[in-house]
Amino acid sequence: MVRKDKNVTPSVTRVLQELGYSVADWDDSNSTKNSDVAEVFKTASKQKNSRSGYPDRLFIDQQQKLLIIVEEKRTVREHDLIAIDKGAISGVKWYLSCFLNKNLKKSLKNKFDTWKILGIAASGDFSQEYSNKFSAFYIDINLQKIISVPQLQQFVNEEKFIAVFNSLDEELAISQVAKSSHKINNMLRSIDSQKRPVLLSALMISLHSPRGISNSFPEIYKSLDNKGLVTLLVPRVKSVLAAENIPEQKVHALDSELSFINDDANLNNSDLLKNILIELQEAVLPLFDSKFSNESNYDIIGKFYEDFLSYAGVSNVKKGIVLTPRHITTLFTKLVPVKGNDVILDLASGTGSFLIAGMNAIIAKIRSSGSANAEEKIKKVKQNQLLGFEINATMYISAISNMLFRGDGKSGIYNYDSINDERTQDILDTRRPTIGFINPPYSGKENKTDPTPKETTFLKKMLDNVSRYGIIIAPTSMYFKDVNVRREILRNNKLLYVIKMPTDLFMPNAATHTTVSVFSTHEPHDYENDVVKFYDLRDDGFSLVKNKGRSDVYGKWADIENDLLDALIRNKKNPDGIIYNEKKITDSDEWTVEQHTSVDYRELTHASFINTIANHLMFLTKKKLDVLNKKLSDFTEFKLLSDYFSSDQQEGIGIKTNNKEPDNPLDISHWKKFDLVGENGIFQYYNNGYRLTKPDRIEGNLPLLTAGEYNQGVTQYIGNYEGYDFENQLVEKDRKTKPHINENSITIDMFFNVFYQPYRYASDDNVYSFTNKEIDTETALFITTVLLQQKIKYGYGRQFRKENAAKTQILLPVDNSGSVDYQFMRDYISSLPFADLLKYVMS
Repeated sequence: MVRKDKNVTPSVTRVLQELGYSVADWDDSNSTKNSDVAEVFKTASKQKNSRSGYPDRLFIDQQQKLLIIVEEKRTVREHDLIAIDKGAISGVKWYLSCFLNKNLKKSLKNKFDTWKILGIAASGDFSQEYSNKFSAFYIDINLQKIISVPQLQQFVNEEKFIAVFNSLDEELAISQVAKSSHKINNMLRSIDSQKRPVLLSALMISLHSPRGISNSFPEIYKSLDNKGLVTLLVPRVKSVLAAENIPEQKVHALDSELSFINDDANLNNSDLLKNILIELQEAVLPLFDSKFSNESNYDIIGKFYEDFLSYAGVSNVKKGIVLTPRHITTLFTKLVPVKGNDVILDLASGTGSFLIAGMNAIIAKIRSSGSANAEEKIKKVKQNQLLGFEINATMYISAISNMLFRGDGKSGIYNYDSINDERTQDILDTRRPTIGFINPPYSGKENKTDPTPKETTFLKKMLDNVSRYGIIIAPTSMYFKDVNVRREILRNNKLLYVIKMPTDLFMPNAATHTTVSVFSTHEPHDYENDVVKFYDLRDDGFSLVKNKGRSDVYGKWADIENDLLDALIRNKKNPDGIIYNEKKITDSDEWTVEQHTSVDYRELTHASFINTIANHLMFLTKKKLDVLNKKLSDFTEFKLLSDYFSSDQQEGIGIKTNNKEPDNPLDISHWKKFDLVGENGIFQYYNNGYRLTKPDRIEGNLPLLTAGEYNQGVTQYIGNYEGYDFENQLVEKDRKTKPHINENSITIDMFFNVFYQPYRYASDDNVYSFTNKEIDTETALFITTVLLQQKIKYGYGRQFRKENAAKTQILLPVDNSGSVDYQFMRDYISSLPFADLLKYVMS
């Protein structure tokens, strides 16, 4: 029997069926599947009269203890109505509130504390993209509150509904870690910021209770006086590590790193250490249950240090102490086929996050194999199959602490310089690692005698010492700067995949452009036959959230990661919108996604050219009105331009009524690629200016161009060239020797901002000027628009330079002889909106 007030919309039904559900899976009669749930709905009427009330749809999985309540409305305007019997959100929140302990009968209180309870408000037509609204909420069992779930934006399969709750559990852990680390950092504000992390690790280790030693410390520390606690702390830490079979020489760093506590007045004369231990014991250690210790890659200690360094403003965050995000450490383990007997190596292990990810991947492989002695194999993994080196004593101690609460693995981490310490190679030869993961220190040289950048040195050593695969995340500059080093690496290793990473991956701690590369080791790269896969992961779906750092707020990462693995590992066709390419490289090629990205000229439309014309028109008008060097609001700029084109002196000058965008799509099928420069190139001459620092600039009348999108690069007007012999400088024979003054040129800056500059100007060394005698306004704007399609290949990580110009090609229309058809360009640009204003403004 269907209830009179039931709103079950056909479009939602279709969505659920497409996800593999049956209609019966979501019928409100499912309440009978569980007697406790049924009892709640017996008194859940929206009239609040203690009679029965049921949501529009109800999903129950008894085994997973998953309950999903759905309220639907046929129109989006009903979505946010306040009355609980009128609005979708208010209605679903009403039913969720019925499951809060304060509203349950005495016999039902705490019955749902282990359930995952979700509420969904769905309104409108879900067969139309912009004709519906979807909101999700869940019951936070601990807080006993109804909380929004913004990362859930649509109906998903049951596996993903469960994943949402797992994500919420991790978000809760992240929130608690951030709160506690901030609190402890404030407690330690009198302690040098560089010393705080190692003290935190020592306190964590002191609370660990291994077998074989007295475990009374966690119970007795509250009764100790301050001096007694300080005196006992280091011996306690050493005894814990000894009981965990950490050799005495490996914890030698503790003596020097913790020596300060004996002399610190605040630690000896206050309850500071005791209060921190209480916070750790009550708020942090409970997070190390099975969910986070063995089943999750969530690096709790790592998060502590990330927050500590951030809160304390530690100056060396950008010098290497920046943790690899946990979704990336997990991704590394999915990019190569991990085996149960693999030995994982990290030459710059930090807090051990890559080792944890590798450990979890191997353990998952063992458990899925159904091996009879799986637990024995897992124990072996933790004891013998993880190998890390960390020169920074603070990070080393934190890694030891991290591994203690993961069950094991700390015996394979060494406080050695993995590049320069001779003991490292002996360990590598003995342990024989098979897979290497690394996020090495960025920038600088490893030592004075070796000019090789640090990240390249780490990569070479890792590849030389792992028998199967090596993966590195490093600054993008490593992938294009030194061709000889790249050749040397590929003499012994095969390059498999290259993945461009998001620019903000390490925010808020550091902004750097990075790329991941995956190698199969000890087999030369065959340039004639081996194909490299290039993948652009410039967007991983994460957003920067206040007090949380980058977070998968909208739950996008799972699908993004799946698309990546489909393309790289499973060889499936990748969806539209993903920049992906497979090609055979040469020994002089960069290992960058940007170089090997094919320009998609399907993005080139009539609107592309119209936009270029309009922008150039606005620039010329502002230049004519002499406001280029003035910062104007958008409104002021709009009004200025509007007044200019509507003034009496321009009466009759305007956009022609028949001057509209062409009706037919732009046909580029017969266009042809030409070299940008060179003997047969479009441009006969190209050059860049020289660096003119701000203190050296003299105010004047000559526009100075620097890299940037605003005002076509015009930064200011300079007088450094007053009295310069422009005419002689501009003759063709002198262009290569005196390249810093140009006119009637197309400029491309280091970020591949492209503009037509019809006037005389100077430029700095980051702006390149291209000259062609046949160029006029119309042809220049045409070429500028086509060139802009290649902007995706350049940016802060990989900048446009002279050497790139020689490798650049451009697609242009051709005449019957196969030559560039400049007349077509003129006629085409002249036919577009706004083109009729160009000549007037330039007059």
